[in-house]
Amino acid sequence: MSALSDVPDNYPLALAQAVLRFYSDFQLSIDQLRVKADQLSHPAAVWAHPTRVVADGLSVGLAVDVGKFYVRVSDQMLEHWGVDFSTMLDEVVRRRVFDQQFGSYRFDDKRTGSALGLIADEALIPAMFVHPPLATVLTQPHRPVVLPLKRTECLVAREGDTVAIAQMAGDAESALSDDESVVQTIVPQWWDGQRWWPMTWEQLGLSAERASLLRAKWAGYAYGIHRGLLKQSLGDCSVVAKITVGIKGGAGLTSTGWVETPIEEQVIPVADWVAFVPTKDGAGVHPSPDRRRVIMMWSQVRAAFGDLMEPMGLAPEWYRVRAFPPYNQLAALGKVL
Repeated sequence: MSALSDVPDNYPLALAQAVLRFYSDFQLSIDQLRVKADQLSHPAAVWAHPTRVVADGLSVGLAVDVGKFYVRVSDQMLEHWGVDFSTMLDEVVRRRVFDQQFGSYRFDDKRTGSALGLIADEALIPAMFVHPPLATVLTQPHRPVVLPLKRTECLVAREGDTVAIAQMAGDAESALSDDESVVQTIVPQWWDGQRWWPMTWEQLGLSAERASLLRAKWAGYAYGIHRGLLKQSLGDCSVVAKITVGIKGGAGLTSTGWVETPIEEQVIPVADWVAFVPTKDGAGVHPSPDRRRVIMMWSQVRAAFGDLMEPMGLAPEWYRVRAFPPYNQLAALGKVL
């Protein structure tokens, strides 16, 4: 059933080795791009790996621990073991969390040094999203705001505690600036006692300026990781635009996508601004007469040639653009610099 001889051959053994795996849509996009890149150099059958959506932008899957690494559970494995994904997922939550770990669990306030709490257990973080009663216990009374920043780091704050929320945002900013960090998401979730709801930072009391800064840093981080993988997975068929984050006038920290023209086909990120930069040789059907770039807001880009933009189904989203309007049309719509 698998080229990996270490994968368990029966369900009882698989259950004993199974672990919960937490995925943001961003992480699933990374996995998707890696598979496509591998397909280019090593064509092979692609296995489907089921997950359960547990909150907006968050999913939980399964893997088996084979000692040196984890192997994601696929539909083919489940069929071989004679069990469906939902049954196995619920059984892993029960066994791993309740039977072995939950009895000795403690909410960790000390590591963060403030009212901001921390759940630092790779099994408990996805488990509380799968099993609602566990979420009520783990978040504790009046602590329903969580940020599953990393697979092993979920920050928890009291509702209305603006100091803790500000520190939560600060921890997210620090993680995005750390080259060693693997950040899952910067979207907080609020537990209402029955389900999880995504929250904006402004809804939690963070200033609009600080929230905008955090989102711009996230754009630089997430798109930066995506860009390298896109270049590998698309091969030579497309040019992948870059994105930068910086100060623009009095608007604070903003993101800018840099698009080379007149290259006909490109993949571009969603950014606050898009800069259309003429190529050095000026060749093509619509070059800039003096190589001056054109700056446009994202809303202007969508209005001008949204019908030429095809979403790629990634998180955050990228668009494949088959062709661009002539330079003089771009210049008329945007600002020439």
